[in-house]
Amino acid sequence: MTLTLFRIDIFSRQLYVLKDFYEQVLELKLSYANPDGSSFEFTVGNIKLVISKSVTDVKNKIRICFCTAEYKSYRLALSAKNIEITPTKVKEGRFFFEVKDPDGNEVAVYQL
Repeated sequence: MTLTLFRIDIFSRQLYVLKDFYEQVLELKLSYANPDGSSFEFTVGNIKLVISKSVTDVKNKIRICFCTAEYKSYRLALSAKNIEITPTKVKEGRFFFEVKDPDGNEVAVYQL
């Protein structure tokens, strides 16, 4: 089974501070800004870095997103390893589930 990294989400209470850091300090090109100002997207090669406003009271929260053509079999393989998996969800027309890494970061696996 093959996973491909396609997106990293950072949730922050300092949305504009992070946007300015990635745009002005690291000189990444802004590829999308949500009209309501709740998220900003940078595209680096084939990977998207998305900075979104945090709705919970945390300083920063990381979410790493992978995609795979073997979505169902990958989900079954993780279940067989006794990994806690969320129910299947849909976002932007794609099925995905989430797990937590040992540090508590969210890892999402999307159907390709």
